[in-house]
Amino acid sequence: MGQATLTGSAGTITAKIGDRFRWPYWSVRAAEWEIVGFPGEYTYSPTGLGGTPTVIARHVGGELEPHEAHWTENGLCEWCGDSVATAMIKGTPA
Repeated sequence: MGQATLTGSAGTITAKIGDRFRWPYWSVRAAEWEIVGFPGEYTYSPTGLGGTPTVIARHVGGELEPHEAHWTENGLCEWCGDSVATAMIKGTPA
């Protein structure tokens, strides 16, 4: 699966493998991530939107926050799709 429709508090987007986002999107020191896959699973959305597609992203730059470093293994991290959608819509383009 090379793309997925992601919905977050900022709206809905179609994300594709190779797209990049920064997290936290509001920070000048945000880490940069590149989408490498969509495993076809759904993750509980903390925003109350229901299940959103899981996104696998690779850390490609910037400083990781402690919780990001905790969940990152071999440079990869599973992300809740609503966080990725919001980062891509509201954040500075990576």
